[in-house]
Formats: sequence, structure tokens, C-alpha cells
Amino acid sequence: MAKFARSARGDVVDFDMIAIAQALADAPAPISVQARRNFIEEKTGSRVARQGMVAPSEVTEAPVPAALALAVEAAKVSATTKK
Repeated sequence: MAKFARSARGDVVDFDMIAIAQALADAPAPISVQARRNFIEEKTGSRVARQGMVAPSEVTEAPVPAALALAVEAAKVSATTKK
């Protein structure tokens, strides 16, 4: 039996269909589908643009307020120090 409810806007929401759609979205793509996607992405060169990847040399650190500069420095030192 399906679980129906009404949203705040008055729309009917089917929670079973949402669960099924989420399970399908989480499932890995079959090998043939993934191979076809890879071929298309390599052919068009759209993989990097689609995933939004940035080269490591282009990554910059976010500005840190002066009050947190000491804490950031302490975190960096503790991360590199061996116990």
C-alpha cells in the first residue's frame, strides 16, 4: 500500500515512489552504460567541465579573519606534528 500525504502546498506526495527513485539514483550504472558515458565524455571533452574539477595549482586558501589566524596556525602545526 502506497504512503500518500499532502504537502504544505496541497500537493500529493507518494513516499514509496520517492524511495524507489532514490534507490535507482543511488544504484551504480551498469558497465555498458558507464563505458558509453566515458566514450561520449572523452569524445566531447566534457568530463572536466561537468564535474567542475580544478587543477591543484589553481586552488587557493580562503581568507581567514585575524582573530582565527592563531587557531588556523595551531591546527596546521598539530596536523603536521607526530605524536
